Amino acid sequence: LPGRNPDALAGRTGNMILTEFGLYPKGGHPHWDVLFPITTRKGFKFIMISTPRGKNTKFYEVCQNPDGYYSVHFCDIYKSVFEEGYQLYDAKGNPFPQHTRQEQELAIATFRKIYNSESKWAREYECQFTGDLSSLIPWAQLERAADLGTGLPFDVVRVDGEQPLSDLFSVLKLEASGGARIEVGWDVARRGHYSSIWLNIARHGRPKHLRFNVLLHNCPFETQRQFVRACMDAQRYSVGHGDSTGLGMESNEVLEKLYRDRWSGFTFTATGKREIASALVTAFGDGGQSLPPLAGATKYVATDIYAIQKDDTGANLNIEETPNPLLEGSHCDVAYSGGLARVAGSKNAVLPVPTPLLTKPAGW
Repeated sequence: LPGRNPDALAGRTGNMILTEFGLYPKGGHPHWDVLFPITTRKGFKFIMISTPRGKNTKFYEVCQNPDGYYSVHFCDIYKSVFEEGYQLYDAKGNPFPQHTRQEQELAIATFRKIYNSESKWAREYECQFTGDLSSLIPWAQLERAADLGTGLPFDVVRVDGEQPLSDLFSVLKLEASGGARIEVGWDVARRGHYSSIWLNIARHGRPKHLRFNVLLHNCPFETQRQFVRACMDAQRYSVGHGDSTGLGMESNEVLEKLYRDRWSGFTFTATGKREIASALVTAFGDGGQSLPPLAGATKYVATDIYAIQKDDTGANLNIEETPNPLLEGSHCDVAYSGGLARVAGSKNAVLPVPTPLLTKPAGW
């Protein structure tokens, strides 16, 4: 019984066989909740068959069967061919010779080359619960963001230990004096990961502009806090969010006291990650965020955002971090700092009024 609406099947009685249960809407949880009681109340069987999909599905839960409650049967391509004589065919439709184990193994290996989709082989033919991961932000949207940033200044500042950053602050103050607001996102780390600070410049009627990305490594927390404070002190309209999970808790408590209405700590729970994901999807989907060029030394920003993967095959959106090939050691730290800056800006939507002209222009 296929079907997207479990309530439409609620009146049925007898044994139920539901095919491709791993693909059911919302992970199959609503179907299970409605149909399991109906089927089992008179001793009938509830049978689900599926190719594995994401791990946040009811099918995955049942297949794990840690307490042995369910009768679980598993059959991948190897069992099908080795034990049950399943016949494979070549690219011309001719049956492979499969009389010996060596011939069977060769048939599977050749068939795998014919399928020519390594990313899906484990799921479709080895029945592994690999999940359906895809990039949270499509590359085309990142290209558009880079186009929006064409000609706009961007600087990356790398700090290992301690070093002065006075030039950065003077630029921020100059930007702020022209009626822009500084929006700060801080993904906190000490040694293992990067401590990334994303500094957006927000102006009325324009996409938010990534002006600076500061990557700190082996930098004392007090030094990091002083830097963030200098960003917040650049103008009275500056707003920010910081990672208060684990190591960042104390730092964010200090900043929340100093900037009560302008700074908030953010906890990286599953719900928190989904909020950041939503902010990033909105920012790049609506064309509301610029990025530096997708070439040369600045491409790492886009690849860090692209490294955030999503699995939305089940009832909840799951977010996972994958390596950034252009920034070794990053666990999407840059992307998350950008998401924090976007969340801070959305919760403090009032921008400063542009600085009035000191003199009237000619012909006034």
